[in-house]
Amino acid sequence: MTKKGIHTVFLFLFCFQAYSQSKNDSLYVNFHLEFNKLPFELNKKYVSASKDTLSIETFRCYISNIQIQYSDNFVFYKKNSYHLLDFDNPNSFQIPITKKSDKLILKLLSI
Repeated sequence: MTKKGIHTVFLFLFCFQAYSQSKNDSLYVNFHLEFNKLPFELNKKYVSASKDTLSIETFRCYISNIQIQYSDNFVFYKKNSYHLLDFDNPNSFQIPITKKSDKLILKLLSI
């Protein structure tokens, strides 16, 4: 293998490791949708508390201004962050927030 080939392989492995490392070091918020304590599904008929029957064909909503309160009362606030949750895109239900911390999380808020 030539020097150029070795450098290319090394660069690829370095970039892959850097991407993997940064993903593992991040704190993510995962959303799981429910309706009356049951897993949410599109086009399924649900009965509301007021006995109305409804079916949802499309689900999209924005989550913004996520805050994390830690046990030492420090509050991490992600300013100007808007995240679209789209039921047709399962990856949108996992939102990267900040670097992982060893601190204990007390609350997660979205204003």
